[in-house]
Amino acid sequence: MWSVRPWFSGLKSLFLEGNGLEELEGLEQCAELRCLFVQQNMIYAIPPGLPLSLSTLNISNNNITALENLGELPDLQTLQVGVDFGTPRD
Repeated sequence: MWSVRPWFSGLKSLFLEGNGLEELEGLEQCAELRCLFVQQNMIYAIPPGLPLSLSTLNISNNNITALENLGELPDLQTLQVGVDFGTPRD
């Protein structure tokens, strides 16, 4: 689990890709966050309470099975949710 500390509340972009994260919490404190990159983790759900200011979200290559809690993001312009299945084997 990863949680934002109060001194990071003014973040504009946050890069947390490839850290083995299973969930995110505390991002609602980042009222100015525009870009969130959490690809290549083990996140299983898009958490409620993401900052309303978010315009770019990359959650590709995680364990997400449903696209939930995105309707509450009025400024979201770019969403990446792809899955990397690796290289095909013969």
